[in-house]
Amino acid sequence: MPEFSTHYPFVKTFRFALVAVLSLASVLMNVGRSDAGPRDDVLYWSTGAEFENISPYYDFRPEVEIFSHLIWDRLFYREPNSPTFKPHLATKMKWVGITTVEIDLRRDVIFHNGDRFTAEDIVEMVRRLKNSALGTPQHRAIKWIGKIKKLAPHRVRIDLMRPMPQLRELLSGSFPIIPRAAWRAAPMDGNGRPDYTRMPPIGSGPYRVSRIEPGSGIKLERFRRYHKGPKGRPAIGGIMFSTVADPQERREQLLDGRIDWLGGLSKEAYERMKNEGVPIRLAKSPSIRIAFLLMDRAGRNDEKSPFRDIRIRRAVAHAINRPEIAVNFFGTTSKVMHSLCYPKQVGCEQDVRRYKYDPAKARKLLRAAGYGPASENRLADRLNTLAERLPGKSPEKNKRLRSIAADIVSYRNHPASEAMSLYLKAIGIDSTVDDYRSFETAQRRLQSGNFDLAHMTWASHGALDVADILNPLFRDGPLDYCRDNEVNRWLDVAANTNDAKARARAFSYALKRLQELVCVVPLFSYTTFYAHSYRLNFQPTLDEIPRFYRAKWK
Repeated sequence: MPEFSTHYPFVKTFRFALVAVLSLASVLMNVGRSDAGPRDDVLYWSTGAEFENISPYYDFRPEVEIFSHLIWDRLFYREPNSPTFKPHLATKMKWVGITTVEIDLRRDVIFHNGDRFTAEDIVEMVRRLKNSALGTPQHRAIKWIGKIKKLAPHRVRIDLMRPMPQLRELLSGSFPIIPRAAWRAAPMDGNGRPDYTRMPPIGSGPYRVSRIEPGSGIKLERFRRYHKGPKGRPAIGGIMFSTVADPQERREQLLDGRIDWLGGLSKEAYERMKNEGVPIRLAKSPSIRIAFLLMDRAGRNDEKSPFRDIRIRRAVAHAINRPEIAVNFFGTTSKVMHSLCYPKQVGCEQDVRRYKYDPAKARKLLRAAGYGPASENRLADRLNTLAERLPGKSPEKNKRLRSIAADIVSYRNHPASEAMSLYLKAIGIDSTVDDYRSFETAQRRLQSGNFDLAHMTWASHGALDVADILNPLFRDGPLDYCRDNEVNRWLDVAANTNDAKARARAFSYALKRLQELVCVVPLFSYTTFYAHSYRLNFQPTLDEIPRFYRAKWK
């Protein structure tokens, strides 16, 4: 069994004390090591994140996503860079109604604690997560489940809340299977209720947790009883994660061999290391994350907003030099997006209206809508806008051109937002950037309707299906600033059919309509930058989640 901290109830006090001392000694011994990699068959990596435990349904940090694919398996497996699905913990899935599926399960799967996988594990997991007092019933992998029933020791039936045409996508991504023993081993909190954030991290994946040093590191070792499946049996014996708060220190540890892999690099850091000729391998990879500029077509912020005029929105679309921003901030791997989806996603229609960079056309559209260049005084622009709303109407011959003042809400890559602001100023729109530290800090404002422009990004939870970007952003939800009946009608059609052709046709109509309305301007895809040891054979993925179980030593 793995060695865990005292908050796991099944660990004896004396045994924990001995393990803690030995583990701390091991960590201290590893601090100065320079032989990470093939010598001890352990892959070392680090970020600034601190962990007390790993809980994939309660902790949504990127590092937990990485651990999730190492420790836990799903019912189905999707190839990271293509919409190709394979059976994993399931052997087959059969639709017996538009909202009902029956799933047959493998019989040869063993969890890290030695228990065998059965239908009871899925039933227990769903029951716990659906408990509104203790679980996470609104989790994207759970909220679609109405009822679940065990039909046989290795067969379950799931009744869905609504049609779920992308069910295999969900079952292969956001639905890691946690055994019933782990749920039952969760310690009690101060109110006498199970604390599922602290249950033991037991799965059926290619690696098992052998040690957790709270706030310091997590050690995984290859699970030798791992079943044959699409992930394959891992080539590397162990994985060691350590918490290193300082980014510069992490880079130094990579350079001197104390860690083997480093992700989440900025383009600047990547290019600096490249120019310095550092003795490591640098890699850049396309990302499924795309950026877009959202405009308040619906008038949620202001019913008299200039962005309700399609000419203004089209002027904005023509004003921004998207190819230049993409290359300057993300390199040549980043591509301009013409449709609001990543091209490899199922249903991503590419035959849509396109808006080329054309500042002269943008100015012409502004003038046609009665708007002139912004003044040098931002307060004057605000007053001119307010003056248009005073009672009475001035004679047309004396009517002056209005001006637009609009901030861009930004929560990621603020320099790219600043570049867009400069392009808007160049055509006469007084624009500044209202930056936030993260999506979480900006979320309240984004959902409240209190903005004209927002530079947003979306990674679709790594899903290669357009439903994972279009449904959250439209359908009269809190992020829907388009509020178009036709767009939402087609999205409803796609969400309520399991017919692949009908679904693709509905998404095509919705995406074409969005580009005609131009309530959102697709910008560009992202690029992910990595650095790793020359001794490590590593392949990046579109969802930015490294699959270390596929890594090998050279």
